[in-house]
This record gives sequence, C-alpha cells and structure tokens, in this order.
Amino acid sequence: MAQHEREVRETRLVVLRDALQVHYQDLIKFADRMDALVARGDPLMTLQAERLYSALRQHLPRSPLWKSIEDWNKNCDDMEQARSGLRMELTAVMSQDTNLKQAFDGGQQDAEGVVDFFLKQSEFWSRAWPGLEIGEAFKTSEVENNRVKLKLGAYSIGMSPNNKITEIKKALVSLRKNLPDRSSFQRLTSGFKKANSLAPIIREELATIALRRVVSGRCKYCPI
Repeated sequence: MAQHEREVRETRLVVLRDALQVHYQDLIKFADRMDALVARGDPLMTLQAERLYSALRQHLPRSPLWKSIEDWNKNCDDMEQARSGLRMELTAVMSQDTNLKQAFDGGQQDAEGVVDFFLKQSEFWSRAWPGLEIGEAFKTSEVENNRVKLKLGAYSIGMSPNNKITEIKKALVSLRKNLPDRSSFQRLTSGFKKANSLAPIIREELATIALRRVVSGRCKYCPI
C-alpha cells in the first residue's frame, strides 16, 4: 500500500510537472506573438483580449512591460489618426492647390493616385528614410494626340498634354517640399520617433520572458 501511494504521488507530480511546463510554453509562445507585432509596428490591442495576456500579467504584475504596452497602443492609435489626417490634408490640396490645377489644365488629374503615392512614401520620409522622390518616381508614357499618361511610382496620376509635363512635375516637387510642414506629417514623424524608443523596451522585456523559459509568479490558469 505504501509503494502504491508513493507511485500515485510520483505519477501526480509528473503530470503536474508536465502541465506546468506546457503552461510556461504557452506563455512564452504568447510573448513571442506579442514581440512579432511590436517588431512590425502593430498595436497589441487584439492580443490583450486573450486569456493568456491576462495570465501573463498576473504572473508579472509589477513588470514595466504593461505601462510600455499602454504607451505603445496609444502611440499606434495616434499614428493612425495622423495617417487619416494626412490623407484628408492631401485630398484637400488636390482640389485647392492652384499650381496643380493649372498644371493639369487641358488634361485629367487622378488625385487619388497622387494622394496614395504621397501617403505611401510618407511612411519612409517621416522616418528620414530615402523612399521614392518625385524625380525618380515620375514617369510618362505616350498615348496619342500629344497626350501622355503620368505615373508616380506604381500609381497612375492622370493624363496631360506633352507641353504640361514639366509644369506638373514642378507642382509635385513643390508639394513634396512643403509636406514636412503639414501638421499630420509632423505627428507621424513624432509617432515613429516614440515607437523607436518604446519598441526596444517592450521587446527586451518579452525576450527576458522567452529566454528564461520559466515565468515567475502565478496565475489562475497555473496547474499548481
């Protein structure tokens, strides 16, 4: 009977040990998922609704990770608002900028293409990365009757007479030059700077969780 009881206890300990190991693995995999989102610059709100987020927070209630994540999510939201604001500002420019209107006189402007190009490149320019500048991105292709199709990178921006090409390009260069003065562009620039300061802090905390293999503390899902 004593031997049987000892075997039962040992079996129970093995089961609990294995369950605890799997629990730690679940937490570590979850930390890796969080790290992947931060590495891409994405918010963590979607993961915060999951039970493992609550479990990890119960294990590490005093970790600086949670405040950093709160700041990260707020900054991601601010950056999305900046992008939306920049789209609105650029769309307004397409209908109000007299230089662009005059440049496209006699042609046809695809304002959405211009806006999409500037939004895409703003993701680079606001971080002081090279991106595509107007000179290298501006392309023309002959159509007929001295009219040409215009493109900025992969985006179609309309059609114009041959004699308007230089004027259109000049107007686009001017728009690019004045872009950093726009409030939404400045907000986007500030957002990337803040993200660059927060990301290493969050990723280091998550790396510590992953590399320790054992998560201190307890949560309500702990097997023991």
